[in-house]
Amino acid sequence: MIHVRLVLVLGRRFLRDRAQAQFALIAFVSSAFLITMVITLAAFSPSGDQVVERDLGRFGHSLSVGNLGGIRPGDDQLVRDVVAAGRAAGAADLAAELLSLDLRHTGTNTRLTYRETVWAADPFPRRFVLTGGRWPTRPGEVVVTNAETLRIVPGAEVSTLSGRARFRVVGVAADRYYGNPAVLAAPGTWAGLDKDIATAFASVQASPNLYWGAAPAEPVIAAVSRVAARYYRTTEKAAVRELAPALRTVEAAKADQQRRQTWVGRAPAAYQAPSWVLPVLAVLLVFGLNDRRLRRSTRILRSVGVPPRVAVASVAVSSAAWTLAATLAGAAAGVGLGAAARLVLARFIDAPLPPLGGLGEPILRLVALTLAGCMAASLLLMGTGLRQRRRPAKPAAARRITPAAKSRMHAIRLAAATLMVVAAALQVPGMNVPRKAMVFAAMVGVAVLLVTPDIVRYVLRRLPERGPRSRLAGRQLTGDHRRAVIAVAVLATALGGPLGFLTLLHTMIVSVDASNVPDTGPGQVAVSGSGGFLQPPLPALVNTVRTALPGRTQVQLRSVYSEKAGFVVPRGTDVGYFLAVDTPQEVAALAGRPLTGEQTGTLQAGGILSWDDPAPDEYVLVSGTSPSNARETPPLPARQLRLAKADWNRGAYGIMLTTTVQRLKLPLSTGAVFFTGVSDEEATAARQAALAAGLNTRDVLLDEAPPPPVPPVALYASAIGLFALILLVAMAVARGQVSALRAYLGTLIAVGVPTAWARHVLIYQQAVTVALSTLLAALIAIPPVIVAAWRLPGYVLSIPWDWLALVTGAFYAATLAMTLLTARRLRARDRTAYTT
Repeated sequence: MIHVRLVLVLGRRFLRDRAQAQFALIAFVSSAFLITMVITLAAFSPSGDQVVERDLGRFGHSLSVGNLGGIRPGDDQLVRDVVAAGRAAGAADLAAELLSLDLRHTGTNTRLTYRETVWAADPFPRRFVLTGGRWPTRPGEVVVTNAETLRIVPGAEVSTLSGRARFRVVGVAADRYYGNPAVLAAPGTWAGLDKDIATAFASVQASPNLYWGAAPAEPVIAAVSRVAARYYRTTEKAAVRELAPALRTVEAAKADQQRRQTWVGRAPAAYQAPSWVLPVLAVLLVFGLNDRRLRRSTRILRSVGVPPRVAVASVAVSSAAWTLAATLAGAAAGVGLGAAARLVLARFIDAPLPPLGGLGEPILRLVALTLAGCMAASLLLMGTGLRQRRRPAKPAAARRITPAAKSRMHAIRLAAATLMVVAAALQVPGMNVPRKAMVFAAMVGVAVLLVTPDIVRYVLRRLPERGPRSRLAGRQLTGDHRRAVIAVAVLATALGGPLGFLTLLHTMIVSVDASNVPDTGPGQVAVSGSGGFLQPPLPALVNTVRTALPGRTQVQLRSVYSEKAGFVVPRGTDVGYFLAVDTPQEVAALAGRPLTGEQTGTLQAGGILSWDDPAPDEYVLVSGTSPSNARETPPLPARQLRLAKADWNRGAYGIMLTTTVQRLKLPLSTGAVFFTGVSDEEATAARQAALAAGLNTRDVLLDEAPPPPVPPVALYASAIGLFALILLVAMAVARGQVSALRAYLGTLIAVGVPTAWARHVLIYQQAVTVALSTLLAALIAIPPVIVAAWRLPGYVLSIPWDWLALVTGAFYAATLAMTLLTARRLRARDRTAYTT
């Protein structure tokens, strides 16, 4: 059916025809973008070998004994015991490490990761690189990684835990996997700390880890479990149950990393969704813009005696071959662009980039979808080409698809769109993470694309005709309906995906920022225990802050809860708690304003002030250690109390008086101590007083704005990539539209239509296409974000109007600029030049 020589001749003609070959640029751009994005996103996920060198170093096994608990400062007996037990069990090349995440730099309050092991043995050769000084060998000596953050040099001293733990810096190193500073200490440093540190810093502890090379894991775990069971006062069976899952091997680490979803899958809107839709749309756009030329070539071949099937198939295969070649060239360009993007990303990622690889599946998917698109476009071309007669008496009627065929195609598309909408609706109940929201958005986008032909046809039939130029543009656009549909679908996809992604990203940022609230309300200083507001503070810390804040109102906060007596929650719920204070005046002090008469009366009558909005009229409390022994209280009256958002009141339902709690025989626990009516200067002075006394400043909580949320760099890279896609697709489609209309406009100029009018016709058509694309892009972008804000827990819908205006404005500007640039050379053309 296909004459090979004829295909080659048509292919050469395709290449020589500059305007025709430009259509393949669209396939080139889409494939280059997809491969660039998959390479870029893959750069944010370490490979299995990198995970091994980061977490296991030169060892083959690791065991986190810290699963059973930590050890306090001044003690390392467990470390010595587990090392001896491991050696007795046959572990070779064995090393122990103490790991703590609780240290803070005294001057800057920067978190310091503490790691203690024999560094001279180079346990992590490809992670920690010594850049100055030497490795620590004696207790108290440390090497600081990423020391430029704290401006630390060898010979200096690093102070932590409010000055109670000081280490001598003998070297500096670079951590190739983390950008935060860390302290690498010599063995014996943790044991040399003052044991009294545990009193002021109750949460500070270190977790022992064991590393070894060649040895069966089971005997080592059994031996270490016996030692750890004695230290933590538990049974050997319970210790084995906790420690066995903490074992890591090289093979398990690599396999676990392969199972984890990389950023290629965690950001579906950036790659996964476009990778399934964009190649097919790009191919259909190539054929759609080239539709008139391809059908004209078919008629020419048939006019010189080529059989209809051979003519149509040869034209289709020739165009498909060049489209596939452009796709492969774009994939090769994408590899180069992705490699260049990796060089840029290396400046923003702490860890080394993973090896460039894993491109087989993306390229195969791209080629397969391109071939599928070419087959679909070729079938459409053959369907129209074979219906044409050699010398039709009514060319328009001969090219028209029969009503029955139209009805079948319309029914199939509507059925597919309905199925996609149903599938998307079924995703809504289980939507609990942003990734699922992105999948939902992709389904909505496909459903909108399936009904795009109907929307375009409806709009084109109702375009206003207010003059010869608009009438000419509208009639031609209606007559070339297929080109308009495909152009609108591609542009809507290119614009809708990024708009939805940016809106969802901004909603995520705003939602996280809204959930970050200060620890206390305005004018308050809280002194808490190491476990937070519900834990009693250290008396020495309370006295220090009280001395720094003389005469300030002091409120003892309590929680209606205890570990022995169990929970107290409203009937019908199973989470949350209530707070209690001694007097209504203390409630007013915490609220920062006087209570109303109704609020005071409610408290004195044994009721509750709730900050739920709206507050219930009454509460029935349920208390107990389990549902089987729970009991209910009589109904308690409730009134609303509006409070400034703060961490201390976020998890509670409301507050009551301690006399009410005692009358109801509910559990009661002592919590933080609040000082109210404090200025910002006095609050800072109180924290400095705790620092000077060598106490834990993290337990002195102020009204401080939390740091703003910082989204992963991969999301920003995705947004930038999608923005680039918009510009590239807009310019490619605009250039293709002009090329497709050049013959038509040249003919108009040849019969006397002014060149300016021809350009106006072109701009009018581009404006209609862009307007329809914007409308459909809104349908693709807005509903998923609204549903995501509704379903995702803690999400607050926020539309980034400035971002959207920037992206949409750039889209319009790129389309207009490319249209004007390409239309500069419009001139009269001889009609016969396009029919021979």
